[in-house]
Amino acid sequence: MTSKASPRTPAAPEPDSARALRARAEKTIKDKPVPPPENPAGMSAHEMQRVIHELRVHQIEVEAQNEGLQRQQAEQAAGEARNADLKESLRIKSLAFDSAINAKSIANTEGILTEANDAFLRNWGYSSKEEVIGKPIPHFLQDPKDAAAIIATLDETGFWEGSYVATRKDGSSFIAHGLATSMRDELGEVIGYQSSVLDITERRQTEAALQASEARYREIFELAVDGILQGGPGCIITGANAQMLKLAGRSLHQILGLHVSMLFSSEELATVPLWFDLLNKNWPLDVECSLLRPDGTRVPVEMHSKMMPDGTYQTISRDITERKHSEDALRESEHKYRMLHESMMDAFVSVDMTGRFLDSNPAYREMTGYSEDELRRLTYSDITPESWHAIESRVVAEQVIPLGYSNIYQKEYRRKDGKIIPVELRTCLIRDADGTPAFMWAIIRDITIRQQAEQTLQNWSQTLERQVAERTEELQQSEARFRFLAETTFEGIAFSEGGRLIDGNAQLGKILGYELAEMIGRPVMDFVAPESRATVAETISSMEHETIYECLSLRKDGTVVPTEAHGRMVIWHGKRLRVTVLRDLTESKRLAATIQAKQAEIERAKRLVLISEISAGIIHQISQPLSSAGTNLAVAIAKMGGCAQPHCNSLGILDEVQGDVTRMREIVIHLRALVHPERPDRTRTDLNRLVAEVLPLLQREAGIHQIHLKTILAPDLPPLLADAVQLKQVVLSLVRNGFDACVEFPPVRRVVAISTRALPGQKLELCVRDAGIGIAPSVEERLFDLFFTTKKEGLGIGLRLCRTIVEAHGGLVEADNNPDRCGAVFRVLLPAES
Repeated sequence: MTSKASPRTPAAPEPDSARALRARAEKTIKDKPVPPPENPAGMSAHEMQRVIHELRVHQIEVEAQNEGLQRQQAEQAAGEARNADLKESLRIKSLAFDSAINAKSIANTEGILTEANDAFLRNWGYSSKEEVIGKPIPHFLQDPKDAAAIIATLDETGFWEGSYVATRKDGSSFIAHGLATSMRDELGEVIGYQSSVLDITERRQTEAALQASEARYREIFELAVDGILQGGPGCIITGANAQMLKLAGRSLHQILGLHVSMLFSSEELATVPLWFDLLNKNWPLDVECSLLRPDGTRVPVEMHSKMMPDGTYQTISRDITERKHSEDALRESEHKYRMLHESMMDAFVSVDMTGRFLDSNPAYREMTGYSEDELRRLTYSDITPESWHAIESRVVAEQVIPLGYSNIYQKEYRRKDGKIIPVELRTCLIRDADGTPAFMWAIIRDITIRQQAEQTLQNWSQTLERQVAERTEELQQSEARFRFLAETTFEGIAFSEGGRLIDGNAQLGKILGYELAEMIGRPVMDFVAPESRATVAETISSMEHETIYECLSLRKDGTVVPTEAHGRMVIWHGKRLRVTVLRDLTESKRLAATIQAKQAEIERAKRLVLISEISAGIIHQISQPLSSAGTNLAVAIAKMGGCAQPHCNSLGILDEVQGDVTRMREIVIHLRALVHPERPDRTRTDLNRLVAEVLPLLQREAGIHQIHLKTILAPDLPPLLADAVQLKQVVLSLVRNGFDACVEFPPVRRVVAISTRALPGQKLELCVRDAGIGIAPSVEERLFDLFFTTKKEGLGIGLRLCRTIVEAHGGLVEADNNPDRCGAVFRVLLPAES
């Protein structure tokens, strides 16, 4: 800030200046006496002296006045020269004031703006000085308190420097840095304030950006997951981030000033030199080495070093401990895979997408008869008979490619010696990182022995069919179950150490009902049933060589599964491990039981043939006595007819006996027809009449056991061609079974109903329904088996005889529980006469 001053004017004489002038003149005369002049007027000497004194005094006063006037004139001339210089200086200062880059302003002691330059107008957004002169200083500041604080500091110290937020004419703001001083007069009194201001908004923004960038750099530097090391000339460490300190095992104070080679052992530097000479040539270096911590531990790192443009260097170190562990684990996994690969009982093979062999295990090479080198020159199509090519291509296209795996399917291989062998396999697809199919692998099993077993079973089945003359639905279902179980059986493989499971395959978990991850680390005995643990422990403790044994395994749900274990000890990484292949014997044992049951049924069939022969002999032997008994009864009745007493009932009894003998003869005759089916004796028969004829016999038995026998016979049934005696035997047998089923229940449930009706398709239905015990699920499939019975005194022939009679008539008999689960119903379907 500058001030404008007016030029000085000569000062007027003070009131007592004449007295001072006279006193000086008198002193001059006294010091230099003047000789008296001649006295022409005749004045006395005294008067003359006085006149002369006055004249001299006046002269001296005039001379003094002249001197003062000359001095004033000289001073006036000098003042005019000074005023001219001052005007020029003021003009130059005004020009510099207005054209200054900084915003300058002048304010009076009341804080009112009295002057401002062009830079001030530009900074604050005004177009002329008239808009700003006369406005108070707080008008130009965002916070009026800042203006009050600035003026208070100026009044106290005369100087202020600092920053504040200024407000422009349009209301926007900027950051101003100002320098202000107080203006004082000759007496030191404050007459105003002057200031110089610079807009530092961009500088502040730049500084803030630099600070933020520096903060971000420091944050990244400190939070980087990699260790960062900074060094000066000579590879002396000058800085390190937190991760680097952690890797080196040192504090910042301990690491600063060290030579970088102090972080490594001499053996490490001899093995992996840091090549400082190459680093000084500005070549980036990448090495893998190990940092040596003060406690002696080593940390494997991957280091990238580079010389910076300023001659310093920077090293980024990444901890590769996990990667090293992963590589070790990968090698370990590969070793275990190789062990599994080589010890698998099933064959394993992998091929590329063109079918060319990539890898195979010994079991596969043994199966096909080729060496590994020979297989690598072939494709799987080369060793597959041509008849299977289209089928296998369809499996790959429809299952393996879209699903990633195939269902278990069968095919054939042509061995190197030309022999064709049947196999069973499942193929899986492996894709690369882009999802493109890369290769396929499969586990293959030679099913020659199984097919031979199936053929043997089929031969047994055919033998049974020839002897029994029928194929039962149970045998078909049993064969289907056996075939399904045989096709889907796979082994579980387990690795154990010190009695604990350390690894295994997915099938192991499937056999035992676990996810594999749940089993790892647990004692092997956790998966052995209590009754087999002693045997397994003894076998394992003595198992130095390959051993096969059977035991009961314990599933996750607590159930027990019979298994066959094939185990041996191996040495892996210096450790004794046990490799065990576990085969689920559940289906094998079930198959063995089925085969045993079939053999038992064959034996029963042989017994049936023997019984049939014996029955034929019995029928032949009793037919003649029955005929004689019938003839004798007829003669006895004829002779007693004339002599019987009027009230005697003996003739009635004999009539009933004769009826029973006649019925026995008919049964014998029709049993003979069963034994010799080539001689049927069928007549046109009414089903309702046939039921009505057996009701009297059944009513007597029902009365004895207090059983309510109901009949619901549909009218107008079409006739059928049948052996009435045999069908009556079916009705009797089914109704008596109903009696036996409900005889132990309270009277309200002792109900047996016989019903008949016509069905669409020229069919007749006969139903026998009871409210008894019903049919248990465990016996439902064996209900019509020969010699099978749930009765204490039963022979197991009645229901089988009923089925034989009905099927001989072209019909069908079936049994089921009632919908309300109270009792059972037996349905007989017979063809009506066409």
